[in-house]
Amino acid sequence: MFIPRSCRQLALLLALLLLHQIPVAFAGAIGATFIAFNASYSPVNDPSEYLRLLIDNQSQIKKFDPATLDMASSSLTIRRGAKRIYVPIAQVAPSQLPIGMLVRKSGFVDFRPIGGFKPGDKINVTLYFNTHVDYRTSGGAWRDGDGTVNDSPRTNGSLKMPGQTSIFDPVYTSINDLDPNLFSADSSFSVRNLSFLGNQTQDQLDRLDLDQILNGFFPPGTTQAPEFELLSSLLHTNASLFAKEFVNPFNEPDPGLYSVAIGQFDDPLTSDAVDLSFVHAFRAIPEPGTAMLSVLAVVVLGYTRVRTGRQSPPIH
Repeated sequence: MFIPRSCRQLALLLALLLLHQIPVAFAGAIGATFIAFNASYSPVNDPSEYLRLLIDNQSQIKKFDPATLDMASSSLTIRRGAKRIYVPIAQVAPSQLPIGMLVRKSGFVDFRPIGGFKPGDKINVTLYFNTHVDYRTSGGAWRDGDGTVNDSPRTNGSLKMPGQTSIFDPVYTSINDLDPNLFSADSSFSVRNLSFLGNQTQDQLDRLDLDQILNGFFPPGTTQAPEFELLSSLLHTNASLFAKEFVNPFNEPDPGLYSVAIGQFDDPLTSDAVDLSFVHAFRAIPEPGTAMLSVLAVVVLGYTRVRTGRQSPPIH
């Protein structure tokens, strides 16, 4: 164990510890990821006990960590006629990378409302991650069962949704990682009217209305990108077929503010003009707190005084 032998060493050590605690805003630093989308319950006749959203990391460099998900800020809301039913997260699990004898498994987030999902339900899903997360998904499944490791669930239907990645300096990428085993008929989808917003506050983000986006009403000043189709990355190796990249679609946000992508999603197998709308947002790391900087300044000042006090006296 290191024990400082002087006031100077103690002051320097304290300053380094404080610096370690201060998040520094810099290019490429995303401090939080926000995902929201709406959808319709797809099984026509059967109810389902829960919805499982599958979360992957196709790069297989890192796995999805449930600790990154802010459980209190994440939820699902069922719109059943005039009723609004709030559903918290029931279960979350990490992804499993293919190491040794282990096969690759998706991480997941489960929502299990009391009484289950019913035909005609509309849902709004919000997922808030307290760090930079590449939300790459192989899809969602409407299921019956207890959702445990040894469960053999019955899948009543599947839910398509787009994945995304983003970095600062700004690049936004829309991705199709849908599992063909879930979507055997057609795992493709199209993204329509993709639009971007920069330097959005939390209040501005909260005011974005998924229903308005679904119906084609976009915030003033946004420009909608042309429609594009993406095929599944699990069926194709050519990245241009399963990913669409947008370079500098918005300015890098100021610390604590969001860059936002909004758009519509279309499944070619349905008769709906547009199947769901989505909001993907990325918050820049906030600046250090004023109080923390003040303490650091005092420490550095104290260190300077210690050094000054220990200088050898002048020779006369």
